[in-house]
Amino acid sequence: MRHKQKALLLGRGYWGEILARYIQEYYDLLEILGSNVEPSHLYKSLESADVAFIATPLHSHFSLAQLALECNCDVFIEKPTTTTLAQLTTLQSLARKRNRVLFTNYIYTFSRSIGHALELLEQASIQSIHAKICQYGRFYANESVLEVLGVHYLSVFAAMEAQGILHNVRVVECEFFDSGLQSARVVLESSECPISLECSLLAQAKTRILQIQTNNTAAHNQQSSLEDTDSTDLTLCVNMLSPTPLTIEPSSKHKSLSPLPIYDESQNLILSLDNFTKAIIDKQTHHYHERLCTLTLQLLEQAHAKANIT
Repeated sequence: MRHKQKALLLGRGYWGEILARYIQEYYDLLEILGSNVEPSHLYKSLESADVAFIATPLHSHFSLAQLALECNCDVFIEKPTTTTLAQLTTLQSLARKRNRVLFTNYIYTFSRSIGHALELLEQASIQSIHAKICQYGRFYANESVLEVLGVHYLSVFAAMEAQGILHNVRVVECEFFDSGLQSARVVLESSECPISLECSLLAQAKTRILQIQTNNTAAHNQQSSLEDTDSTDLTLCVNMLSPTPLTIEPSSKHKSLSPLPIYDESQNLILSLDNFTKAIIDKQTHHYHERLCTLTLQLLEQAHAKANIT
């Protein structure tokens, strides 16, 4: 059995509690530290650890990740990585210098339902993309709905660019609908199609939907999911809250619809930790994730700039 590396968890909040249960399956969890930890204690703890998990408020991500990397820890950090792209670039440079992994938990990029949908798009002509992510609550000081929720789908759009499905993704408009910046609409475009994102922390109903409108799919061409269709105009839909997350709509237009795979979306954190562990073992596999993180922060900064938010 492979010897477990020693891990330190920074953050005792809601997500820290969730992470702790999973970390212990992969690592020897030495300690869980809160915001009141003495700097000297924090430094000594990091010096004793191989891996640092950061689940603290966004404003503290940069300084904690920088310190962890300087102590030669591989770092797993909650989304988004940092508040600015410049901070991310600094951390990535430090990680490469120290031969460490800086890994961000963009959990939707590990969704197998979304991943399967993207595989079906490899030969598709995409007409439009729309994402909606809403719920009520989980407000954080100095963080807008974009950092708390919207970044989930911004990272998916970034993944689509990193995989070559989309090109030159950029934000063209961002509008916040309340003074607390807890509800917003972001309009993006790529070389292929328009993209829109609705996100709100003020909604009554919880929603997690990605819809990709196409006029043909690899699934149709390969007859792997669709056969004898009346029309090639269809929408790939991923509803993260559904027991059958991945669907093709409208199914009523298809004479024969082969079953699509049903994935358990509750396993995404495990998949994220698996990928982090693999990146530590083989750092050459980490380049794609670095690019994804960079593209995601670019979109987040563009959204705030379009809304004139600082």
